[in-house]
Amino acid sequence: MTEARDTPGTITGLIVGHVRTQLGASAVERLLQLADDTRPVEEVEDPASWSTREQCLALFDAAAKLTGDERVAFHIGAAALDTALRWPSRMGLFLLGSPRRVLRRLTGSRRQLSRSTRVSLGRAGAGRAVVVLHRHSPSAHDCWFQRGLLTQAPVLFGQPPARVSHPACQADGEHDECVFEVSWPNWSWWRRQPARRHAEARLDAAASQVGALGRAVSTLVASDDLDEILARIAARAAAAIHAPVHLLVARTREGLEIHAEGLPVEQAEGLGRRLLEEGEIDIAGFVGLVAPIATPRRNYGYFAAFQPAGRPFLPGDESHLEGHAGLAAGALEVASALSTARRLGDRNAALVALGRKLAHEHDEQVIARLVAEAMPRIVGAERASVLLWDPVKRHMQTTAVVGFGELTEEAMSFAIPLGATPALGNLVADPRPRRFDRTTSDPFVRTSMEMFGHDLATVAAVVADEEMIGLVLTLSQKTDRPFEDPEREMDAVASVADQAAIAISRLRLLEGAMHAATHDHLTGLADRSLFEDRVERSLADNRRTGLASVVCFLDLDEFKAINDTHGHAVGDAMLVEVATRLRASIRESDTVARLAGDEFAILLRDVRDVEVATRVAITVGDALREPFEVGDVTVAVGVSIGIAIAPEDGETSVELVRQADSAMYEAKQRGVTYRYASPTRQRSIETLDV
Repeated sequence: MTEARDTPGTITGLIVGHVRTQLGASAVERLLQLADDTRPVEEVEDPASWSTREQCLALFDAAAKLTGDERVAFHIGAAALDTALRWPSRMGLFLLGSPRRVLRRLTGSRRQLSRSTRVSLGRAGAGRAVVVLHRHSPSAHDCWFQRGLLTQAPVLFGQPPARVSHPACQADGEHDECVFEVSWPNWSWWRRQPARRHAEARLDAAASQVGALGRAVSTLVASDDLDEILARIAARAAAAIHAPVHLLVARTREGLEIHAEGLPVEQAEGLGRRLLEEGEIDIAGFVGLVAPIATPRRNYGYFAAFQPAGRPFLPGDESHLEGHAGLAAGALEVASALSTARRLGDRNAALVALGRKLAHEHDEQVIARLVAEAMPRIVGAERASVLLWDPVKRHMQTTAVVGFGELTEEAMSFAIPLGATPALGNLVADPRPRRFDRTTSDPFVRTSMEMFGHDLATVAAVVADEEMIGLVLTLSQKTDRPFEDPEREMDAVASVADQAAIAISRLRLLEGAMHAATHDHLTGLADRSLFEDRVERSLADNRRTGLASVVCFLDLDEFKAINDTHGHAVGDAMLVEVATRLRASIRESDTVARLAGDEFAILLRDVRDVEVATRVAITVGDALREPFEVGDVTVAVGVSIGIAIAPEDGETSVELVRQADSAMYEAKQRGVTYRYASPTRQRSIETLDV
């Protein structure tokens, strides 16, 4: 690589962001002037951009001078995880399970600070670790930045910042490398936590880290304080969306609820009332996003976030805002339903118990079963069933039943094809529950009731994001069954359907968060953490089976020229197509990951003949050399590939990736498509080629 690609834009962006936060937007221009940096600020802050070593150090020097803080790099490093990482990525670090593993993750990348800096984890134990840093051009800024960053590993787990000492410093000219000794409280509570190695434990950890997606609803069921719940949801949204101004306004039974951040109380109340009346507002000098707090039955209010003009929202901020607005709507809907239910004795107890169970469930099949089991107690019907939409077969498929006895198997096979019943199809437009008897004019409903001997059926739609995702049915063989209050019974059925919708939507949102935490947002490929996890799993399997694992490290040639010539939109579109071609070049059981920028990696698992790596490298090289048609532009790149084989080139994911990375650089320098990390294996390949 050239000198111009030494320091990634994430680091220079942190410097600019710190100065902007401390001194205001006008200070950024002064920062670039002091650093003698003529680039546009947008380029300096772009995570995909690169700076020379000299440019980065000049920015640190300028920031120290402007702020009057010689330790400015420490404060930038201490805020790096919170500033640079959005909540899915922070959740991904949390899922590692301990500060020690976070430190291993943070030091595992050879390009954490720059290409001329190497950071590695030395000794590590309970509550302590040693981190070693080496650079080609020593600077005190690197030391302070690293110290600040290392303090944050325990913070992800609710602990205070780590203590970091610096007994050896390369910048003083007396040592060959920097040594940092990191320590944090080894609390007995933390020692008792189970290892998070299985999927169920990882999901529980994700639910804890996302917080609002799991705890807010369960807290609602256990608490009457709706104001506190909405405040928590607003706070979680503020943490997920990095905007200085947030405003939530909603109508409740008790009146108007307004929660704001970054606004004076009086201004927040005025803007909140305007937002509620008009559905949108303008704040001078800001641009905003607005999401309705609404369910299919009612519009409660709005949730808005505002950024200073000229500072765009990040990709995904709108979906985060909509997700939290939906959570607030769900909280209000559940609060409304439960407020009515608590006055209804035994039915109230059943609804609350169901809400508690659903708030903690992470499986759609179990959610459906819990709903079906609760319906007879809530409504008094003999039978109940829950159907969920199958997008592949395009029909409603029965997922859970109760009370069918010997007809259970037949009831579980019951499905409602798309368009089979006009009456049920109208539930999306008007989701109020419907009641049918055998005199109904809908032939499908009438035939179904006769098939199972039902005289009366109540049907409620499970609706999420204006789409019907399921049905809740209560069924009875008694047409003369007395109803104390038919309207309240219908409300109870609707409440159960709403709770099912909230639980399923929460689960799907959580699954989406899990995916976002472990996958690249542009290409959809696995990210570095997921790739390393899969390599470790493959290595564990190898020790049992005796087969091999192969890691290929890929770097596109001349990709920066494409970005510079045609723009990042073309570059991003090409990266998406690169991902598609890479997937098509390997087996379904193998893994392709995007590690950073134009760097990719491939894991070939359960390999019997390591020569397959050569064939894959040739296939990938041929695939990526084919021109890319991106809109009206035709572009072409090459690729350099490094190949490492376990166990001869390493016995851990970090070792294999490092060896493959080094082999890739050698291939690039020699102008060849691929090269093996092992000199012996490379010579054997060259002999075969001759």
